[in-house]
Amino acid sequence: MIFLLQERTSPKPASKKIKLIPAIEVRPKAWKLPRSSFDYVMISSPRALLNLKKWPQAKNYIAIGRATAKSLKKCPFKVIVLKTSNSAGILNFFKSKSAGRIFFPRSPRSDSKLVRELRALGHQVHVRHTYQTHLLPLKSYSRLLFGGQADAIMISSPSCFQALEKSFGLAKLRRLDCRWVAIGPTTSEFLRGRLGLKPLVAKEPSWKGMLSAFLTSLKKNSKH
Repeated sequence: MIFLLQERTSPKPASKKIKLIPAIEVRPKAWKLPRSSFDYVMISSPRALLNLKKWPQAKNYIAIGRATAKSLKKCPFKVIVLKTSNSAGILNFFKSKSAGRIFFPRSPRSDSKLVRELRALGHQVHVRHTYQTHLLPLKSYSRLLFGGQADAIMISSPSCFQALEKSFGLAKLRRLDCRWVAIGPTTSEFLRGRLGLKPLVAKEPSWKGMLSAFLTSLKKNSKH
């Protein structure tokens, strides 16, 4: 059985091969638009622009990943899409830039390490919490996940794995005999750090991309 963990209101996958597990719920937070302008506005998730009534003034918008880039189609400013959308790719981009002002809307649950590293490079990073990610209880899925039925677990964000970890504990998750599939480089990096293994990574950031990555790995293994 293939499990997909994603946000509660995300579209359901049109595949009978996948068992959907709603793992997180995203709620917008009230936030005020900064009056000042910036050199960069860094958008790491489409959710970062919840409740947006006006685009923050900036010379450039940085889209972290292709899925986020789609949410910036109506952005009136120049949009730069980072091909390497993990922390290392973001830092490499800003290492080559002069110290500037960065506006970074995000969730309070997001790791603050990236912000510290950008500041260490000399950049002024202004963080604004624009949405809240709530982890949903998942213990009702215990039999399905740990009853020997899991062939693959597809993770659509680091927060989805955090929901799993909160419900079951890291040691129990590490004992699961299944393939872990990440929706993209950022989630892959997070899973590697928590599980100590290299997950499969989708070429396309979607449930279809994750399913394709898993099915492709099965074909490769069958040839050996």
